[in-house]
Amino acid sequence: MRTSSGRKDSTLEPNTGAVFITVRGDSLNPMVGNAQIRLQNAEIRRDTAVRNSALRITVPAGRYYFRARRIGSQTLQDSINVRSGYVDTVRAILGREVVCSVILT
Repeated sequence: MRTSSGRKDSTLEPNTGAVFITVRGDSLNPMVGNAQIRLQNAEIRRDTAVRNSALRITVPAGRYYFRARRIGSQTLQDSINVRSGYVDTVRAILGREVVCSVILT
């Protein structure tokens, strides 16, 4: 996951910020359909689905738990800071789930 500082956005309400989130799969499965995104802190929990690989979420400024997941992919979890008055970018890559098999002989 990579977070980049973005531009100031004068259209945001006071004490709020926004996060532009892009999600894609790994090199073997680059398309990510219906990934689930969660932003959560002590006061707020936002759950949403990313259908076309990009999404913008506006929330009060502060530190948030970030989670991206999809069936068949590994879950990505981290924390992010949402800055008041800014739109920052989070780029997430969901790798394939590792599946082990046991062969009995």
